[in-house]
Amino acid sequence: MPSLYPPSRRSGVAWLTAVAVVLLVLPGWSHSQPPSKKDQIAELEKQLADIQKKLEDLKRGEVSTTAARPIGMADIEAWRNINGTALSPDGQWFAYRTGPLNGDDEMVVRQTKGDKEYRFPAGQSGFSPVAFSHDSKWLAFSVNPPKAGAGAARSRRAPGERPRS
Repeated sequence: MPSLYPPSRRSGVAWLTAVAVVLLVLPGWSHSQPPSKKDQIAELEKQLADIQKKLEDLKRGEVSTTAARPIGMADIEAWRNINGTALSPDGQWFAYRTGPLNGDDEMVVRQTKGDKEYRFPAGQSGFSPVAFSHDSKWLAFSVNPPKAGAGAARSRRAPGERPRS
């Protein structure tokens, strides 16, 4: 049963002495030795050789020093975002809707503990709820019409031409 009285002065001094001994003795028990001068010299010579090689490469012009181009609006519109995420109730599947800011989305369904992945076209970008069934066997999500002029979804008919049957 723990004592309700504060520790005595003698036990406090004993604890302090024990802690001091441990702190003084532990560094001596350490097995890690500082590297010898020979090891330090070998490491510095290796670093020096690497620096000399990089300097020679720079002098020969083998290193690319081209500046990166600035980011344009087309780059920003091509960035893909993720929205409408869901995890199946059994934790085996994860679904999300992804696509560029200005383009068509796709629905991606992935196994959480495997490498199976299914992709479905989801039409024009936008937010839509994603829901798994209670038994995790079905997934529901909405599909928007494709963006006008987007690849294969674009109509190849001339204006006024009737669809072929």
